[in-house]
Amino acid sequence: MQYFEEKSPFYPDIVQIEITTNCNFHCKMCLRNFQKGHYQNMPLEQFEAMAEQIFPKIKKVVLYGHGEPLMHPDFEKLVKYSRKYLPKDGKIDFTTNGSLLTPEKIDKILLNNINKIIVSFDTSNFMKLKEIRSGIQEDQITSNFQYLSKQRKEGKIAELAIETVIMRSNLHDLPYLIEYCSEFNVDSIYVSHVLPYDESMLLETLYFTVSKESWEISQEIVGKGWEIFQKTMFDPVGAEVSTDALIKATNNVEDIWKRIREHGIETNPPLIFDASKKFDLAIETERVFNKTRGLAKKNKVYLELPEIFPMLSKRVCPYVSRNAIIVRVNGDVATCYNFLHNHKVFINNHERYVKELSFGNLHTESLDEIVQGKDYYNFRKILLNISKNIPWSGDCLYSTTNCFFVSNNDSDCYGNSPGCNECLYSVGLVNCIF
Repeated sequence: MQYFEEKSPFYPDIVQIEITTNCNFHCKMCLRNFQKGHYQNMPLEQFEAMAEQIFPKIKKVVLYGHGEPLMHPDFEKLVKYSRKYLPKDGKIDFTTNGSLLTPEKIDKILLNNINKIIVSFDTSNFMKLKEIRSGIQEDQITSNFQYLSKQRKEGKIAELAIETVIMRSNLHDLPYLIEYCSEFNVDSIYVSHVLPYDESMLLETLYFTVSKESWEISQEIVGKGWEIFQKTMFDPVGAEVSTDALIKATNNVEDIWKRIREHGIETNPPLIFDASKKFDLAIETERVFNKTRGLAKKNKVYLELPEIFPMLSKRVCPYVSRNAIIVRVNGDVATCYNFLHNHKVFINNHERYVKELSFGNLHTESLDEIVQGKDYYNFRKILLNISKNIPWSGDCLYSTTNCFFVSNNDSDCYGNSPGCNECLYSVGLVNCIF
């Protein structure tokens, strides 16, 4: 293992741990629905060894991965060990579907000074919620949520939050969710677009992968395309026109492309024309988002909404920017949630295979060795300036034409390995909530 001489070697502030991959729900947008896997719990003794080594030096632990945390048979002990080894002001967060968070469980968990509990909840329309999150029981969730709300009101938990996956099927429920949650002492609502692990989920998406910068500067081309169609197909009396009309209609397209290049961005015409066909959806989504913002402000609820068009100027790796790492259920250390498990994602009119990533295993190496080693150091250094070092394939024509560099995450066309060139998290479309 090669180390780098630094005055202050990197060590994470936040460690997210996947304590289980088991779950009692079958949510329509979840990765578990689209792959077969071996589900397991992190052994208690291994978690404690990890906690003893790592937690005294960090600021927060997040007990959540691809699974329902409370499915772990020793969840209360995991929370207890977390509090035991964290610094006095260290924080403990976890995300749950809420079904197993009974009043009895809540009382035991809160003895360990939990800072934030996030409940996955996509709509206050329970008939629709049952379609989204198969396995949910209205009476059970409502009862648990009411008791959790009571504990928040009494100050026994610092923050109560909601995590929502926004799709076409629940877009118009979002404003009502604000009003519903405000009655339950909810402090924050974190909203994320759906990550399409299956091609069928593309029908639920509300976002566009062509960047906002590229979209705005390309509108002249979109308009020109319609003008070309009109001028080359018909004259005022319906007769076909000559190629002179085509030349006249296209004589300033070269100037448009020149201005695009002067802005230092790529342009992907197929995605731009696809986006133009459903631009009404973007307008409606923004209208609902604005209404929701107003209601959140009125009800004093913190609201975090995703982008609709990615903005290259805001591109950032959520984990690297927050000095966070994630630990797989088997002890492997990965950079982020996206690289936690093998999966497919459907993006930019193609299928991409994302391979899980590991920089080492905490059962055989210390976290210091892993995060200060050459491989992690170099990758993190690249991600610290992701907008400069990593291309965004949504603006590249080749991303929609079977380019080698978008078929998987082995590498990108800048020579980086692995490739983050189509990471929906980095452009604020899919939110990392930790």
